[in-house]
Amino acid sequence: MSVSDAAGNPAGSSQTLTVDTVSPAVAITGGATATTKDLTPTIAGTSGAAPGTTLTVTIAGQTMTTLVQANGSWNVTPTPIGVGRWPVVASAADPAGNVGSARQTLTIAAATIAPPPSGPTAPGGQPRGTAPTEAAPRFRAFRGKRVRLPFALNRPAKVTVTVLRGKRVVARLSTRRRKAGRASLTWNGKIKRRLAPTGRYTIKVRAVSATGASARDAATLRITRRARG
Repeated sequence: MSVSDAAGNPAGSSQTLTVDTVSPAVAITGGATATTKDLTPTIAGTSGAAPGTTLTVTIAGQTMTTLVQANGSWNVTPTPIGVGRWPVVASAADPAGNVGSARQTLTIAAATIAPPPSGPTAPGGQPRGTAPTEAAPRFRAFRGKRVRLPFALNRPAKVTVTVLRGKRVVARLSTRRRKAGRASLTWNGKIKRRLAPTGRYTIKVRAVSATGASARDAATLRITRRARG
């Protein structure tokens, strides 16, 4: 910009204008996919936005806000949400209005099969006093005996248990639980009215809530012959 006075003497000034088009970085701990069995998971991450910037997180119909801390960290905790796969979106805007965001698919799995602990065995090859656990479950049963397949739910759901020998489905059981807690389904140990042969089987469990959220788990079953005494 330039001007001149009545005598024709010129004068001027200049200014460099910088346009900010860079969005602040946002990251969610765990990356693009994560899994938990916590129904109120703490969602955390980092951001390159200035400390004190408001960051918004959405999951399962909930919208939460928090502030970016001095070290760039942030976290929020939703109210209880159901089992299933949930999209998570975290976003923050800088003073220029540029919005940075990150996305994650969070899987909440709460349907768990209970493996047998060590201890006395009840009739049918099933242990006494089984308890739900997060470990990879394994079962053992005697050929010709009914097999009880326990599971635990955090909310009412329809449960389907599928028994496979190799890749072939040999049995499928289902029930609708009206409340959360421990329960079980019982397989008669037969395939097309004949006793299931000895060997290794795969047990797959799927639980679906009234809202359509689902969770899966699996276990190994080994059928053996009862030793003759």
